[in-house]
Amino acid sequence: MAELREVCQPGAKLRSRNGEHWAGRLYMRRISLRLTRHLVRTRVTPDALTWTMVVCGVASGPALLVPGLAGAVSAALLFQLFLLFDCVDGEVARWRGQNSATGIYLDRLGAYLADAALLVGAGFRAARGASPAWVSVGLAAALGVVLLKASTDL
Repeated sequence: MAELREVCQPGAKLRSRNGEHWAGRLYMRRISLRLTRHLVRTRVTPDALTWTMVVCGVASGPALLVPGLAGAVSAALLFQLFLLFDCVDGEVARWRGQNSATGIYLDRLGAYLADAALLVGAGFRAARGASPAWVSVGLAAALGVVLLKASTDL
């Protein structure tokens, strides 16, 4: 595990403000390496893991449309899987030396889409039984997050 951590979680990556999600720094990197340890022995590609990340993240938004606690729990679990695969895809790529511009682009785009989907879903959920203005709030928040992430990346 120490060798895997040294290669897959370099200090510069973990200290990077725009290269690491706050949840990654807080707790997910402690979990992700355990999954990475198994995945590096398989034929799964870093890009396949990134696509899994995107699907989980984007699905968290529509999950909020499911009424009651089931929708909220589903969205939370899907977003945690998004965060996990956001760590794991890069760790597998670094271990195998398979970093690519396409993979980085897909990872960033997936993060934009996931954050936006979650906020739009939250707006629709808040609008249920309340003011439809919450949909606009969710859309505005999604746009704001995407613009903030894009300006940080630039």
